Amino acid sequence: MNKQRLFLLTLSICLISMLVSCGVLNSHVIDLDRLKVAYVINKGCLEDKGLNQLGLEGINKSIIEDSIKLTIIEIDRDDEDSFQKQFIKAVKSNDLIIVVGEEFKNVVNEAATNYRNKRFIVTTNKIRESNVQNVDFKYEEGGFLVGAIAGKRSSNKDVGYIAIKDNEPNKLLLSGYMAGIKVTNPKALSKLLSEENVKYVEDCANVDLAYEQAIELYDKGCEVILTAAGRASEGVFKAAKEKGKYVINSGMNAQEVYSDYKDNVLASLVIRFDDILYKSISEANDGMFKSGEINKINEGLKENTIEIIMNESILDKETINLVNNYKSEVIKEKIEIPKIKEEVLEFRVQ
Repeated sequence: MNKQRLFLLTLSICLISMLVSCGVLNSHVIDLDRLKVAYVINKGCLEDKGLNQLGLEGINKSIIEDSIKLTIIEIDRDDEDSFQKQFIKAVKSNDLIIVVGEEFKNVVNEAATNYRNKRFIVTTNKIRESNVQNVDFKYEEGGFLVGAIAGKRSSNKDVGYIAIKDNEPNKLLLSGYMAGIKVTNPKALSKLLSEENVKYVEDCANVDLAYEQAIELYDKGCEVILTAAGRASEGVFKAAKEKGKYVINSGMNAQEVYSDYKDNVLASLVIRFDDILYKSISEANDGMFKSGEINKINEGLKENTIEIIMNESILDKETINLVNNYKSEVIKEKIEIPKIKEEVLEFRVQ
């Protein structure tokens, strides 16, 4: 009996070896070894020319170089039951779940607790579980530099701000923006502080509303608008071109993704979420995933995670040099930028 079992085992091994060498089982074996990644975002916000799309570019780079398997899940927050089911399904069938948006905090926290063998990357959620990598950005630093640009360009005229919603990242961005305005065009500050020139579209795809809000701000006397409205930002660019005004984009490089409006683009504030995700996925693929409180990420100008791309065909050398000098001062920690608007009034640059 022992000899028969040994013969059958040897025969099985030989057959498997032959199948693999012939390519019959090859794809299946490789698929088992591939890191399975789920990218979870709000419905309609994938190609937003902003953070979501930048994140996808980083993931796509990992697909090419690390052969990961990607599932994109766009969740409709208006359908709570479906939302919960979709998310748990994504967690069960993937190794690494990447979640963009603070509205997912509760469900991510619960899933990270219940599925300890899964790994999560989240933005702006501050989840303390050991299998979660928290990613934040120093939006106020980028906001300060583009605020200085907007203030210089607008001179004594007003400036505006349009974002998706009044969440933590946009509060940081707005505070930094107001600080930059204060040092280059203090007369424009009051209508930002009072939020008379601050608008929210509430939906990353609401191009028409963003257009209407931008027209209103330009007609009220705004020379420049900073937009952080995802896909809806296209409406701001359209309004700027019609009115002969200017836009600063928080998202991807507007001179590339909004090339039809490049003469209206002063600058772009780019968050290199693509680089963050590419690095983190590579580490997860190599079994070196970094998570928990000790490994949380909060990066800005110093780490080149926040990048300001200026339109040098429009901006004068004085403005470009001023922004570069301020950038250097922020990196050296000689300028502390306010994180809430209540601190802006006390803000000073030596």
